Amino acid sequence: MTFCIYKVENATVGVAALRLEDGGTGQLRWVYVLPEHQRKGVGTSLIEYIENEAVKRRLKKLTVLTNDNADWAKDFYSKLGYKTISKISRPW
Repeated sequence: MTFCIYKVENATVGVAALRLEDGGTGQLRWVYVLPEHQRKGVGTSLIEYIENEAVKRRLKKLTVLTNDNADWAKDFYSKLGYKTISKISRPW
């Protein structure tokens, strides 16, 4: 897994990771930005960095999982061009 961090004045304010999977697929993981730094482009910068890493590694597809109740996350990823392709049911 490749991690990246976003720093402001030497303090970590955001993180993201790229997990390599089989078949030329990567998964965007662990995307988090401190609340006081949200809506300032930090999350978008992290995603763009991960997407560039995926291109460098010649990945064919990049996926992200999020909770169906996390409308804020779904809206964020949608604005960046991500689409819902499937839903996973939880047995509980």
